[in-house]
Amino acid sequence: MEPAKKTPPPDAEIVKLDPLIVVGERLPRTDKIDWLTPEAKDVELVKTYITPFDRYFLNRFTLPIFGISKEARARMMYEEDKRLRDMEWMNEQIDQIKRLDP
Repeated sequence: MEPAKKTPPPDAEIVKLDPLIVVGERLPRTDKIDWLTPEAKDVELVKTYITPFDRYFLNRFTLPIFGISKEARARMMYEEDKRLRDMEWMNEQIDQIKRLDP
């Protein structure tokens, strides 16, 4: 015969809760770049969207009256890319719903 397992005495510092089931929406989708500071985000976007030739040669100096900075151009390219990805995701969701309920 096995000895009966003894439960340890209750500890005053330990709180036992009933089981909990969480039902809800998923967290919104975010890119890892959205967690960066604005300065770090600009650096990362310039590395990603602006070619080295453009970065170091063509856009060496920017006059505020005549042009926009490479950081602003990279932000515009990122926002457009994000908009297109969101539209593609939405179209995929619509297609899935159409398959379920034509």
